[in-house]
Amino acid sequence: MIAFWVIIAFILALSASSPVFAYDIDRAIDYLKSRQNAEGGFSEPNESPDERLTSWALLAGISNATKASSLLSEGSRAISFIITKTSNLGDLSEIALCVVALSCAGVDAQDVEGKNLVSLVRSFAASSGKMGKNLEDHCWGIIALVSSGERVSEKYIEWLREQQREDGGWGDKNSDVIIETSLAIEALVSSGSEDKAAIERGLFFLRGQMQEDGGFPGRDGNSNAVATAYALRAIYAAGDNPLSEIWDFHGSNPVSYLESLQTGDGHFLYMPGKDYQPLKTTALSIIALEKKHLPFGAESAGVMLKRDTSKFKTLDEMGELGAVEQKSSIDESGRNNSERRDLRADEFFNTKSWICDFWYFVFVLLAYLFLLAISALIAWKLRERQLNRL
Repeated sequence: MIAFWVIIAFILALSASSPVFAYDIDRAIDYLKSRQNAEGGFSEPNESPDERLTSWALLAGISNATKASSLLSEGSRAISFIITKTSNLGDLSEIALCVVALSCAGVDAQDVEGKNLVSLVRSFAASSGKMGKNLEDHCWGIIALVSSGERVSEKYIEWLREQQREDGGWGDKNSDVIIETSLAIEALVSSGSEDKAAIERGLFFLRGQMQEDGGFPGRDGNSNAVATAYALRAIYAAGDNPLSEIWDFHGSNPVSYLESLQTGDGHFLYMPGKDYQPLKTTALSIIALEKKHLPFGAESAGVMLKRDTSKFKTLDEMGELGAVEQKSSIDESGRNNSERRDLRADEFFNTKSWICDFWYFVFVLLAYLFLLAISALIAWKLRERQLNRL
């Protein structure tokens, strides 16, 4: 009897030491629906609806074909709202996002009330192969063309490959390197690029930026839901599994981080304790947690990071590098490649890993002893009751 309760206590102690978060798509979609107005558009609290937010909400609503699409019953009104706004679009990233949303919803983007949005996307291409004003525009342009069934020029793909940094990332010191690297991976994969080496280097860069909580950081170096959602899409686009050991840091991973941010009413926090653009954050989180990458239906590249890497000795060192080197990586990304310092594993002194392990062990031990004492007391009471009956 006592042995039985000891086993139960041990199992409870282990489960108590590892918090489990559950993603509730029903509540998340219900929150999105609450943000839709009479015209069909979606908006942040106390703001007017716009086509970008509505596009993200529409993509979130159709990311789960068997469940979410039925919950987002007002999808057709959202499509109509986006179409009415297309004549007001000016930036390539805005046009491309609408093209992706409409195409994924089954609308022919080449004939939207007489307008060919695909030709409009192509009009932003320069002779150099670059589309739009910056890297983000370019990536969105590629994804939009693919979503509408168009062939992507090799010039567009080559320009994107040329922008990859020596460390595997994309973007400069004035950009959000996590989002731009994630978009670049998504664009390369969607274009059908066979350059798996570039995709793997980008994926490796993302793994190096992952924080101890499993999330990915913005420009301030702190994890947030938006950067993590973009990174998750890139991981799925590459073909990797964010729940695998390579993406784990002391029980935390990108999926668990994102799931931990869902609130009681279904929306997702921007980061722990902070609400920012809850509609967009929730829509992005839904798409990522539904294991989707853009455009929907595009095949992954079949690239997975291996545990045995030349740059790091252990997974702990990989996670620590992401936490410690994030700011310096962003700050130095705009410098010449020759000026960047390559931090090797033998130069890195891991100070936090053993501390985390120690307190984890202490917590588990105390929980085990506490539950063991309770189980022993219960066993003693049961034994005393049996003796009294005799």
